Amino acid sequence: MNKKYILVTGGLGYIGSNTVAILKKNKFDIIILDNLSNSNKTSLRNLRKILNKKIIFIKDDVRSKKINNIFQKYKIYSVIHFAGLKSVKESEKRKKSYYDNNINGTKNLLNCMVRNGCYKIIFSSSACVYNEKSKSPLNENSSLKPKSYYGVTKLKIEKILKGYKKKYPKFSCVILRYFNPVGADKTNTLRDNPKKAENIIPNISNVIKGEKRIFNIFGNDYPTKDGTCMRDYIHIIDLASSHAKSLSIIKKNIFEIINVGTGKPYSVKDMVNCFNKYLNKPITYNFSKRRVGDVAICYSNIKKQRKILHFRPKYGLDEMVKSVIKSLNI
Repeated sequence: MNKKYILVTGGLGYIGSNTVAILKKNKFDIIILDNLSNSNKTSLRNLRKILNKKIIFIKDDVRSKKINNIFQKYKIYSVIHFAGLKSVKESEKRKKSYYDNNINGTKNLLNCMVRNGCYKIIFSSSACVYNEKSKSPLNENSSLKPKSYYGVTKLKIEKILKGYKKKYPKFSCVILRYFNPVGADKTNTLRDNPKKAENIIPNISNVIKGEKRIFNIFGNDYPTKDGTCMRDYIHIIDLASSHAKSLSIIKKNIFEIINVGTGKPYSVKDMVNCFNKYLNKPITYNFSKRRVGDVAICYSNIKKQRKILHFRPKYGLDEMVKSVIKSLNI
């Protein structure tokens, strides 16, 4: 009997590599496609070491015509699509590049899928597609209006996927809108290590490692319990596990958009205080001006996540924070 593979695009990135680890533990056969623009082969070495299993890796770009060969050579059961440029800041300066990578790349991938009779896809979307004026908890029908061009590309891809579902009735799709992933896998090797720290955890990590002296908190006058922004954080292992759950529901002929979070908001100060509980040397922080576009409170309504995906996160803030600290090897 021929093996059925899951093709994971961008499978060496932070979320991608953690998802591959979870899927392999659940006995799925995986092919990783990654152009290494946002990742490196260290993740591949770590995955092979952690799993002690063969992983097929193909270095290529989702925009390449050659990816059609992957579908011809292997029986691809489903695609999990992570590949794309993902910096909110950079997306404003490099709109053409983001359009080409994220949107044209997805179109090429979908065309190759359909040409070769593969009609199942799980797409990595983001909570940044929601309107910043929408009130939390955000549900999947909350108003959509991405603030960043990165968010615009995510929403555009969601619409393209909807169009494919109309055109090809047997097309089956789960769109996961992530909130804020935190932490590393159980071996603490598959961690978030971006080239440029933009989000809270890489910035806190840089202070812990001594690469930065002070952690900057943007704004302390928001209408929240302590004046700092509140967000929905989810452990990376939980987020990765939601993809395994998605593979079990994608067997049916469906089109579902599902938020993935914990449904519990924590403030920036909550996060800093939690880190300080487990560190010998507390994090030094100061307050600076609010950033444009930051909303006071943003967290997920997780009813659909429970009802349709049958998924409940296992880990809380303490486990997330301890996981980050362990992964830094300090």
